[in-house]
Amino acid sequence: MIITLNLLDTNRKKHYLRKRVFSTIGKSVEIFLFFVLIIGVALSVAEYALEENFQVVTEQTTFINKNVTGFNKDIDKANKKLEKIDKVQKEYIAWSPLLMEIANAVPSGVRVESLIIDKKESSLKIKGQANTRDNFLITKSNLEKIFFISKVESPITNLLAKENVSFDLTITLDFSRL
Repeated sequence: MIITLNLLDTNRKKHYLRKRVFSTIGKSVEIFLFFVLIIGVALSVAEYALEENFQVVTEQTTFINKNVTGFNKDIDKANKKLEKIDKVQKEYIAWSPLLMEIANAVPSGVRVESLIIDKKESSLKIKGQANTRDNFLITKSNLEKIFFISKVESPITNLLAKENVSFDLTITLDFSRL
């Protein structure tokens, strides 16, 4: 067994005790400040890295936005062209089959001298010469039977001559039937 003797008086004991406590507190504060310093340095390095990364991302975004703006303009131009093409296609009428239908309605002995199409007015004007009044009437009747023709107008003067009938017809077209 070890016996410890303490020959110091009470004041000195208290003084050494306070010195040890303050020394321990001082070392604890030093260790705490050291960790605070380490954490501060780590956060500063992280902040620097994040700022660098942010600059790189900003530059890339700016570059991409410049390129995308160019692409968007190109896409807008292409869309406008496609809209114009679509409009033209919607307004397009295949005239060849319609004119073939009209030509088939004209019997022999009838000559068409002019044919004027007015798409805006949805009309067709035909001037021609028929050998006989009957050939003219057959032509008019045949035209009235065509599905895309809604009305055939013929002035009374077309019926005055029996032979060599010069005629004018105004035909109203119905494009909704096409």
